[in-house]
Amino acid sequence: MARLGHHRRGSLYPTVAELRISPDHAAVAVPPPMRGALMARLDQRIQFRRARIRDDGFSADRVWNAANPASDNHGPPVWAGVEFLSEAERAAAGWVEASRTCRFVIRSGAFSRGITATDRLVWRGAVYDIAGVHDLGRRNLLEITATARVD
Repeated sequence: MARLGHHRRGSLYPTVAELRISPDHAAVAVPPPMRGALMARLDQRIQFRRARIRDDGFSADRVWNAANPASDNHGPPVWAGVEFLSEAERAAAGWVEASRTCRFVIRSGAFSRGITATDRLVWRGAVYDIAGVHDLGRRNLLEITATARVD
């Protein structure tokens, strides 16, 4: 049986937050989620990019600058924790396309809460299309899921 109460770092006893009530109403220690280590290590730099809106009077399109991609940079580079989720290969019509999906965790702030799924991010020279952005915890971290084509 786990002892309730405060504990020091490295203690064998769980905190109250780590305890769950089982169906037989006994306190059971549950290990913390795997992402805890990722959230503590924001050791990679990523850069966000935002497309320009081109409006011709009939429709508005998002346009990425292929000649000078750095001109699409949105805000300063930010620190992130990175976790690889999957790598996939797909063959269609004689064409093979590989992709890599990663989870990025960044600190939440006024700038980072403005990031949407229409933006892109750059990490280690690869351009990732953002699939989703959501809050972690009490709005102090954001989790971004993004996919890059691997050529």
